[in-house]
Amino acid sequence: STAVGSNLELALSVAALQGPCVYDFVFTYDGREIISSNALTVYDGPMITRVDPPKAVAGTATSISVTVQNIDALAPPTTLQWGPQILATETGPATQTSIVLIATIPASAPISQPLSAQRGGTVQADTEFAVAAPPPVLDPPCIPIAGNVQVRVTVFDQYVSSASIELEGSPLTNFQVESSAAYLTELLITMPAQAEARSFEGTITFDTARYHQITIEYFMPPKATIVPSEGLTIGGETRTINLVHFPRIRSTADLVVTMGGVTAGIVSVLSDASILVVPPPRVAGEVAVLITSTSSDPKFNDRRASSRFLYIPPPAAVTRVVPSVGKLEGGTTVTVYTQFFPRAFQAGDITCQLGTEGAQAKEVVFSDTLETVFLVDVPYFRTPGVFDLRVEIGGSVGAIPYGLLDSRISVHCEIFAAAVVFAIEDSVCGSNIALCGIDLSTAEYAVFEGSATNCPSDPSACSAMIYRGQIGPNDATSGAFWVSTSANAALLRGGAYTVVVRADGYHEVYQSFTVAKREESVSVSFARANGSPTRGAAWPDTPFTGATNMTLCASASSGGDLLSLVVT
Repeated sequence: STAVGSNLELALSVAALQGPCVYDFVFTYDGREIISSNALTVYDGPMITRVDPPKAVAGTATSISVTVQNIDALAPPTTLQWGPQILATETGPATQTSIVLIATIPASAPISQPLSAQRGGTVQADTEFAVAAPPPVLDPPCIPIAGNVQVRVTVFDQYVSSASIELEGSPLTNFQVESSAAYLTELLITMPAQAEARSFEGTITFDTARYHQITIEYFMPPKATIVPSEGLTIGGETRTINLVHFPRIRSTADLVVTMGGVTAGIVSVLSDASILVVPPPRVAGEVAVLITSTSSDPKFNDRRASSRFLYIPPPAAVTRVVPSVGKLEGGTTVTVYTQFFPRAFQAGDITCQLGTEGAQAKEVVFSDTLETVFLVDVPYFRTPGVFDLRVEIGGSVGAIPYGLLDSRISVHCEIFAAAVVFAIEDSVCGSNIALCGIDLSTAEYAVFEGSATNCPSDPSACSAMIYRGQIGPNDATSGAFWVSTSANAALLRGGAYTVVVRADGYHEVYQSFTVAKREESVSVSFARANGSPTRGAAWPDTPFTGATNMTLCASASSGGDLLSLVVT
């Protein structure tokens, strides 16, 4: 009726067919046959049209659903019978011509019997229903190529009197029949070694007449290496485990790692054959490392690789002493904290020495293999200083510095301060400052903390003024126009400072300097003015270098730098 793309729908008129029967359709198109199996069910009278599941497994009770159609209108009940055994009864009315029966096939040996639906004592419909024997179960299903492994084989066969086994044509003689009762027979087979890793096929024959096929898989034995192969007894350090011939690792849930029988934490999967683990704390010595696959696939589950790991004790250490300083005259009791020493049960287990003098352990506060805390009496000493407090417990030794002070001595410390002087010198005007027309009568200077380069505007707005002085007349003896003397020198600690010089009618000028060492000078030159001076000029944006700097001079008769400020 329709044809869309590669799909074809046909409306068929089916001729008279015999029933009950299940028919296949064979559709021929352009010389090709297309077969649709079990496509059409035709029944003439009662018929079992569906059994779900279509067969059962030997040794296991199985629930089934049976659909019967076109059943005769006879007096109920309707019964479902498998061989001689009635499985289910339905008491529905005679008018019910289609019925579903739910029943349980009991556990049995392999057998095939008629499954029939009856009503009014008459068989309405029947079909064959089989209980099939499952394949033998091998435990384990995979073994290493080295062989010599006992494999338990469960076969759904019963009451065996004799058995023989061959593996790819070679007879196996090292086996025994463990049990053989209704439905089940168990054998214990010692599998031989093989030269290669692959699946091997075999046959078990019971009573020379009943055959069962088996498959055993041989694999290369997994190997493991742990890097590094040693670590501290306290644990907690990560180690890498690399695996060969081990089932592929997809997540940390795919395997379990034990070290000396204790589970190790798996941090992460580095690759499908490499993991990162954290060894658990253990006592010193070598332990076995066992990596076991927990794969859900029976072929890979319980695969194991092994290695060795050496636990070594961490070095004994004295971690702290409280208090860390004592008096020469002794009488101080200190608390000593140690790690990784042997356990001390009493003060007599501990030997202490301070410098060359013996120190007496007084009391054990706490002790185990990780930490020991105890009290020590500090002895009398003649000279102050720092000495090693040496501790020995059970052959392990550690030490820590301990200070002894003479409490009769007092020390007074002062912070270094430099006497800083400032001088204004000339380079043109000579000794007579009036030649430059300079009036310093209103000049003053101030010192601020910090470098002026960090302040884009007036430094007094962003740092503290710590010193202030007046610039006086020429002292006529120093060779400078003006110089501060040692009597009025600014006492400054080491650090960065800025000096600012101000005078009425002139730009203010500044210079940054650092007090770092004695007898060091820093100078800056003031260039002559180009034009009349201005009051309230903005703070310069850059340090003073050459003719670009602000000026302290009103006018000059000659060129060049006129004055310089020297900070010493």
